Amino acid sequence: MPKIPLLTIPKNYRSQSRDTCVEVDFLQCSMWRQMSLIKKAELTIGITQGCRELTLQGIKNKYPQSTSEEQRLLYKKIIVGDHINSVIINKKIEEDIMIGNPIELALLIAKILESLEIVYFVGGSIASSLWGESRATLDLDIVPDLTLEKIDNFIAKVEPLFYVNEEAVKQAIINKSCFNLIHFITSEKIDVFIPNQSSLIQTEIERRTLQQVEKNGNCLYLATPEDIILQKLIWYRDGNRISERQWRDVLGVLKVQSTALDLDYLRSWAKIENISDLLNQALLESGLS
Repeated sequence: MPKIPLLTIPKNYRSQSRDTCVEVDFLQCSMWRQMSLIKKAELTIGITQGCRELTLQGIKNKYPQSTSEEQRLLYKKIIVGDHINSVIINKKIEEDIMIGNPIELALLIAKILESLEIVYFVGGSIASSLWGESRATLDLDIVPDLTLEKIDNFIAKVEPLFYVNEEAVKQAIINKSCFNLIHFITSEKIDVFIPNQSSLIQTEIERRTLQQVEKNGNCLYLATPEDIILQKLIWYRDGNRISERQWRDVLGVLKVQSTALDLDYLRSWAKIENISDLLNQALLESGLS
């Protein structure tokens, strides 16, 4: 039986979860570091779909006499949450409930954006799962450089597949904020963030990296590991520093990417964004300080 190598755990290294000892966490992150991005994508898909299947099974167990249509509505309300409305409820889908695949969904919207020559990158939990610790994703975060000039063509492309509110799209572009798309077949939500003119977001667009995410060769533009760390640290700060999920995502990317990270870039932007204290703490807990 092969021996587990002797591990030298950095001082102050923090496990990703309370029920995992630091030795196992350190070894697991080392294993994730050896995985290809395609394998990480498959892992993320499996975890997310597993959670969705448990949700659907819970509905069936709680309401055993419910019809398929009733189950579909209950599932939609859970997955979409506060974004549910009559348009989504009344959209008739003939097939059985389809469990969402976050990578396929990202590729679908990416194909639409590329057909319109709109620059984009995928961020949020998809990017952090591919660069760090894979986990179930609640929704897809995408940042397209969408302008008012292209809004009509964009609406025409997405409307057959997604619920979209044209006025919300216009306001998001004008205000450099966010709007949502909801996939009719799976009820999965996409958060679409319109980039502002800040130096950081423009740098993120310039640094985006094209990565293969499926064995058949399909690729996505992703935020770089450094940029997803910075963005999640900003979200953590702006959320009153209480989101365990954001902090865990940060540690996951730091641990898995490790010495491949550009620490000078991270420290430089952390100083500009006034998050140096958070970055230093994260580097300490991930064993990179």
